[in-house]
Amino acid sequence: MADGVDQSERDGAVGSQPPSSASIPLGGFPPPPSNPQYFLPALTPSTSSDQQGVRFGPLPDSPHQTAASSGAARSGAPGGSGVTTGWRMLVVGAAIGALVATIVGGGIAAVLWNSKSSDQSSATTSTAGRTVSPSGSALDIRTLLEKVRPSVVTIRTDPGLAAGTGSGIVVDEQGTVLTNAHVINAATEIEIEFSNGDLRPAVLVGSFPERDVALVRPKEPRESVPAELGDSSTLQVGDDVVAIGNALNLGGDPSVTKGIVSALNRELDAEGEHLDQLIQTDAAINLGNSGGPLLNAEGRVVGVNTAIIANSQSLGFALAIDSLKPLMQKILNGEAPVDGDGAFLGVVTTDVGDQPADVLDQFKVDVEHGAFVARVQAGSGADRGSIIPGDILTSIGDEAVETKEDVGRILAKHKPDDRVTIAFERDGEEQSVEIVLGRRGG
Repeated sequence: MADGVDQSERDGAVGSQPPSSASIPLGGFPPPPSNPQYFLPALTPSTSSDQQGVRFGPLPDSPHQTAASSGAARSGAPGGSGVTTGWRMLVVGAAIGALVATIVGGGIAAVLWNSKSSDQSSATTSTAGRTVSPSGSALDIRTLLEKVRPSVVTIRTDPGLAAGTGSGIVVDEQGTVLTNAHVINAATEIEIEFSNGDLRPAVLVGSFPERDVALVRPKEPRESVPAELGDSSTLQVGDDVVAIGNALNLGGDPSVTKGIVSALNRELDAEGEHLDQLIQTDAAINLGNSGGPLLNAEGRVVGVNTAIIANSQSLGFALAIDSLKPLMQKILNGEAPVDGDGAFLGVVTTDVGDQPADVLDQFKVDVEHGAFVARVQAGSGADRGSIIPGDILTSIGDEAVETKEDVGRILAKHKPDDRVTIAFERDGEEQSVEIVLGRRGG
């Protein structure tokens, strides 16, 4: 699968990395934005500054360490770079939005609205005073929560390092949990915290990162209450839904937010990655909700909370459960990879042509094609080779790099530990360096 990074940042940091904000009109369901910024709502901590940027990396291991719910991280001074939980990040004031387009942890960090969705039905949404779904039952949130509470878990990755947290759904009586692949991708340790506070070491059963789905289970089977999986094909635009999960890692009971189905069969694209059969909802999907259930009025799981649009009026997306059932079965049958072993460079890139003139001037860019480096992961091959934000990758090995997609396409042909020569431009001068590629997810 292609990356617009390198195969890349599907092996970045555990959890999700929200990009810069997108402006959405107030009032009801907006028209498709020209360049919306989506991110996967596993929780990450915020830092403080006046410049908007994007963040990669760990999540707070304390309920008192909260993240900015807007999806915009803070970092550095304009044009500067710094280390943010393992990633050096380019921040160029308000222009950062043009710098971000990458696949992270098996999911989408920034995507383009796909106008070819198979069902463009949508509804102007307002949850105020709504209690009844047009095609469903009356929504009794308290009863619904009591029904599903034992089946909603918190997933923690690399405990003690504050590296990641997300949500999950118990799907069998032994404690197997369905979640997003981006919640657990690259984790060296996984823990499942069940609804009664029972914390169990867990292992990855298998995953399909390109579909952002994974199954994990306790190392020792645990008697558990599985959630009831519903039929997402019965959903209609306007139906009531409820999103549940570990919002903001605040501890205690899961968060509960109510909304409606705004659209069905949405599709999201980013640098060769494609997610389809998505349910669009205005139920607030907060940071930390990744992997949690989207429920219908009967308390059945009809989706898995996956992506949100930054700074939006509650535009969220959930993977339809019907699309995940066959993938879950394949994982249980041993037909899904447990570990990725693709080559890893450690950069986040975007097309040179997508940069505004002031950014190009700032970095003395005088090429029309190439992959503009927005971030570099600390300790990666790119970092050891002294690649920095603002460099323009022009070739990898003997293949030219004209777009960000070329980076992922070329790296897909390589293996970990391969030595490759990277040609790049910096401050208007051509340079090259030999780099040893790392292992994706390693």
